[in-house]
Amino acid sequence: MFKNKGKDNWLERLAWKGRTKPEVFGLGTDHERAKGISKMLKRFKAQYKFAWLDELAADKPRVHAAYDADVIGNVGDYFATLAAAKTEAEVDPDLDPLLNEWAKGANQRQVQQMRHFIPKGKRFPLSQFRRKTIKLWLDNQQPISRVEKLTLATRTRYKNAISNFAKYLMNLELIEANPTTKLEIKEDDLQKAERLNRVLQYREEAVNRKLVERLEEGEIGLRSYAALMAGSGCEKQAADRARPEDFDFERRMFHAKGTKSKKGIKGPRNRKIQITEDWAFELVRARVEATSPGQLVWNIQDKMAEAAHHAAGAALGLPRFTLPLHSHRHSFAVMWIKRGVLGVLSINGKRYDKQWLKRQLGHDAKSMMIDTTYAFYINDWMDKQEQPEVVTSVSGQLGRAYTPLRLEA
Repeated sequence: MFKNKGKDNWLERLAWKGRTKPEVFGLGTDHERAKGISKMLKRFKAQYKFAWLDELAADKPRVHAAYDADVIGNVGDYFATLAAAKTEAEVDPDLDPLLNEWAKGANQRQVQQMRHFIPKGKRFPLSQFRRKTIKLWLDNQQPISRVEKLTLATRTRYKNAISNFAKYLMNLELIEANPTTKLEIKEDDLQKAERLNRVLQYREEAVNRKLVERLEEGEIGLRSYAALMAGSGCEKQAADRARPEDFDFERRMFHAKGTKSKKGIKGPRNRKIQITEDWAFELVRARVEATSPGQLVWNIQDKMAEAAHHAAGAALGLPRFTLPLHSHRHSFAVMWIKRGVLGVLSINGKRYDKQWLKRQLGHDAKSMMIDTTYAFYINDWMDKQEQPEVVTSVSGQLGRAYTPLRLEA
């Protein structure tokens, strides 16, 4: 037993069978306790307890727990417990560290979903990763965020995340089959009724403008923040990331960088879109030009923005929307569907069609979300195409009028 010069901590250097070089154990600053630990280690060596010494060398702070057990005569039980835990880990691996490894190259939204199933830092044995456990969890998963219960679509997304993690475990040869295969997720009668009776929440063009203009700009720029979403159809996550260099006011363009696109990768949520509405364009430009380069244009908390929208809507006598910020996207989409964008619009020589609307909303070019989400308004627009006199005005720089043309084949 010795101490390094100028240090208070006692040390023990010990070699035993199977070690090519001695191991050094920290014994603490208490001299009497250090002597006791030193004697214990030497006794283990004399008794050929090399496996015990190996365990302590693998995690050296354990010498203190081993000494405490030795003092009360339970050191054998202490090492038996360590051996049992090690055997359990080998026979029934913990999925928590494996999930950390999978997360390095996985979709981060799915990683977040998996972390609801396998909490970070808690042991989740491989034996529990089976169809029965997964189905029970999905059927009884408590609500997250603002919804009253998890919908069938949300639970399906959780199932997909679990399925992708299962494929990772299959590649590691830890499981032979994907437990989510043939796993059925059903919605109860109440959920089905709510889904069938759900009404798309959007506002007519003039009403949505009044709502935005009712908001206070203030130092945080709440009015211009809402105007960007209402005037371009971008999602709030893209507005949250906006910096002055993302705007090209000569072309009325905004480089929207949604959170569903991986950093540095161009995807449907990483796109350049137009701010089509003049009134919104002017509000956004004023805010951006007052922001220093490199800085976030807006830094607004969701709850505060939602509360302000609810208050402004109440003052105007408007119905309360569950997701007031997201409703700007719906309002933008319905507005352009009613203008005739599902046909082919030509405004000042520029083409506006369904693919343009998909790009504005950040949908993939092959996505059918516009057709499913806005089906009622699409059918209503198609019915009106039988009336050739329908002409709708468009604000400002985009042109004063256009005539909806026939649907493309």
